[in-house]
Amino acid sequence: MLIFNKQFRTEEKIISELVKKIKKSEKFVQSWDGLEEVYELDTIKIGLISAAPKELNVYDKSGKEILSMNCDYISGNEMQEARADWFHELVEKARKRDKKEKDKKQMRQATATIKAKKQAEVKEAAMMKALEQIKGL
Repeated sequence: MLIFNKQFRTEEKIISELVKKIKKSEKFVQSWDGLEEVYELDTIKIGLISAAPKELNVYDKSGKEILSMNCDYISGNEMQEARADWFHELVEKARKRDKKEKDKKQMRQATATIKAKKQAEVKEAAMMKALEQIKGL
């Protein structure tokens, strides 16, 4: 019965759009503002408060609130049950993307460290070769 509810369909589309933005955004920066876990994307910010009451907040780039949704689970209230499920889906997707971004950053740093070490070794070998040539003259 809930699927035919216009409010349910609208909120479901909002959540789907937020999931798409989390997946496809070029910019992805995670931070904290008090209890709010904030994800700054290309065009919006998504704030997730996991402490009771669970809350989903969406802001435009300037920080103006676009949406605020209570996502607490209330047994027997189908809309609140759906919102709680959506909230957990958003948290999971955002944290998964954040972990992926952090892993990429660590790989880039590790690669840069290895590259710098190899360059230092090559430079040192060239200096040693130059020293041997100078001694031989």
